[in-house]
Amino acid sequence: VGEEINGRVILNKPIEYTDKVILKHTENNISIEFASLCFVSPEKNQYAYMLKGFDKDWIYSGNKRFATYTNLPPGTYEFIVKGTNSDGVWNNKGVSLTIVIRPPFWKTWWFNSIIGLSALGAALGAHAIRVAALRRRSKILEELVAKKTKELEEANKKLEELSLTDPLTGVANRRHFEKVLDLEWRRCMRSKQPLSLVMIDIDYFKLYNDTYGHVKGDICLKKVAEVLKENLKRAGDFVARYGGEEFVVILPNTDIRGACFLAETFRTKVEEMKIPHEKSKVSKYLTISLGVASIVPDENSSYEELLKSADEALYRAKQKSRNCCECVDLNIRG
Repeated sequence: VGEEINGRVILNKPIEYTDKVILKHTENNISIEFASLCFVSPEKNQYAYMLKGFDKDWIYSGNKRFATYTNLPPGTYEFIVKGTNSDGVWNNKGVSLTIVIRPPFWKTWWFNSIIGLSALGAALGAHAIRVAALRRRSKILEELVAKKTKELEEANKKLEELSLTDPLTGVANRRHFEKVLDLEWRRCMRSKQPLSLVMIDIDYFKLYNDTYGHVKGDICLKKVAEVLKENLKRAGDFVARYGGEEFVVILPNTDIRGACFLAETFRTKVEEMKIPHEKSKVSKYLTISLGVASIVPDENSSYEELLKSADEALYRAKQKSRNCCECVDLNIRG
């Protein structure tokens, strides 16, 4: 009934001689042009049209001589157009054109029938295979569940035994510290690099707890731990809660000078938080005391010696004035 030109189907005959237009589902955007045969004053001609099966009523378009429809669903429609002459007399009979938009093949009855029969056959075959497979899998799953349950129980038990994090502050606990210290000691011994420890104690923490309560005391411990973590810049540096109000920092590949500098940074950063401590005897704010020890590990030394030296340095800082650092370089032996 027509030919396709530039993506548009053009009728070969006038509309009154064309019974039906059949389009593919991809040709569902259509434009129809029409004209009255009264040419006396064509600008006065009026038009009305309706696409039965789509429009609910007549569309009066004035002197516009075209109609456009987009995204028409598959189906059969009847386009009817009527018009007036220049005197306004309507030709109520009008002319019509049947428009059929075919559905895509996957929406036709025969295609759906084939799909349905294929699905039914596949379902019956799959059911038989599935029953046999489920029986085999059921036994396998039972064995696997039993094995995984046992492994999970063992893993949870180990996790509980080897928990490495202090639950209050979120930093490592003492057990974790001891493992890391042993590891870093051996590594620095092999590489002949210095290893430093910083022991930290919160000044007059018992008085702080007695004054402000244990809840405030816990918050204080968390804040101090956070300051220590924030000022450790290298991946190998390590902080742990050693016990009570004491913390310890491991500094691999760091000599006494670098360790003392970092310890002083810890001290000033804690004091700069300006946490009130009215019962402190050294400041109106919360402060810390620090002991630093450094050594290049060898076969004649031990990390216990390093830890003891850092603890003794911390004791001297507390005896001296608190809110200060005491440092000792074990590589210089007198």
